[in-house]
Amino acid sequence: MIAALDALDDRTLQEIGVHRAEIGRLVETLDDRELVMRPVNQGDRTAEPVQRAYLKAA
Repeated sequence: MIAALDALDDRTLQEIGVHRAEIGRLVETLDDRELVMRPVNQGDRTAEPVQRAYLKAA
Protein backbone atom coordinates (compact mmCIF):
# COMPACT_ATOMS: atom_id res chain seq x y z
CA MET A 1 0.00 0.00 0.00
CA ILE A 2 2.88 2.35 0.75
CA ALA A 3 4.34 1.75 -2.70
CA ALA A 4 0.95 2.31 -4.37
CA LEU A 5 0.40 5.61 -2.58
CA ASP A 6 3.98 6.72 -3.03
CA ALA A 7 3.69 6.13 -6.79
CA LEU A 8 0.87 8.68 -7.03
CA ASP A 9 1.69 12.21 -8.12
CA ASP A 10 1.36 15.07 -5.66
CA ARG A 11 -1.86 16.34 -7.26
CA THR A 12 -3.61 12.99 -6.85
CA LEU A 13 -2.45 12.74 -3.25
CA GLN A 14 -3.79 16.24 -2.62
CA GLU A 15 -7.15 15.27 -4.15
CA ILE A 16 -7.51 12.40 -1.68
CA GLY A 17 -6.27 14.50 1.22
CA VAL A 18 -2.94 12.76 1.82
CA HIS A 19 0.42 14.48 2.20
CA ARG A 20 3.39 12.46 0.96
CA ALA A 21 5.08 12.69 4.38
CA GLU A 22 2.00 11.07 5.99
CA ILE A 23 1.86 7.94 3.81
CA GLY A 24 3.70 5.66 6.26
CA ARG A 25 1.57 6.73 9.23
CA LEU A 26 -1.61 6.47 7.18
CA VAL A 27 -0.86 2.91 6.09
CA GLU A 28 -0.17 1.93 9.72
CA THR A 29 -3.77 2.88 10.57
CA LEU A 30 -5.33 0.67 7.88
CA ASP A 31 -7.01 -2.57 8.86
CA ASP A 32 -6.50 -5.96 7.16
CA ARG A 33 -9.43 -5.48 4.78
CA GLU A 34 -8.03 -2.20 3.53
CA LEU A 35 -4.51 -3.55 3.15
CA VAL A 36 -5.56 -6.33 0.77
CA MET A 37 -7.18 -3.88 -1.66
CA ARG A 38 -5.54 -3.81 -5.06
CA PRO A 39 -5.31 -0.80 -7.37
CA VAL A 40 -7.44 -0.75 -10.48
CA ASN A 41 -5.53 -0.99 -13.75
CA GLN A 42 -4.58 2.63 -14.42
CA GLY A 43 -4.60 2.04 -18.17
CA ASP A 44 -8.33 1.32 -18.12
CA ARG A 45 -10.00 4.76 -18.34
CA THR A 46 -13.48 3.19 -17.90
CA ALA A 47 -12.44 2.23 -14.37
CA GLU A 48 -11.76 5.82 -13.20
CA PRO A 49 -14.76 6.01 -10.81
CA VAL A 50 -13.70 2.73 -9.19
CA GLN A 51 -10.11 3.92 -8.99
CA ARG A 52 -11.20 7.13 -7.26
CA ALA A 53 -13.19 5.10 -4.73
CA TYR A 54 -10.12 2.94 -4.09
CA LEU A 55 -7.97 6.00 -3.56
CA LYS A 56 -10.46 7.55 -1.16
CA ALA A 57 -10.50 4.31 0.82
CA ALA A 58 -6.73 4.31 0.94
